[in-house]
Amino acid sequence: EFDTALVQNPNLFEAYYFYGRVCHAQGKLLEAVRLFEKASLLCPEDYQALCLRGGTLIGLGKQAEGEASYRKGLEAACCECYATVRQHFDRLGL
Repeated sequence: EFDTALVQNPNLFEAYYFYGRVCHAQGKLLEAVRLFEKASLLCPEDYQALCLRGGTLIGLGKQAEGEASYRKGLEAACCECYATVRQHFDRLGL
C-alpha cells in the first residue's frame, strides 16, 4: 500500500516513484504526473522520475512542460544512462 507508506514517511522517494509508475500503467496520468513531480523534488538527481513525468505530460498534450521535464532528466542522467535517455528523447523527436 503506497498510501500507507506515504502516511508513515511522506518523504519516501521510492513510494512516490513506484506509485507514479502504477498510476501511469492504470491510465491515471494526472496522478502519475503529480507523483513523479513529488519524487523528483525529493530526489532531484534521479533522472527517471523527471523523464517519466516528461513523457506523461507529453502524452497529456502538454508538450512544452513535458520537454522541459525531459531536459531536466537529461541533465540529471549519469554518463552511463545518458545514451538510454537520449534514445527515448530522440524517439519523441525532442
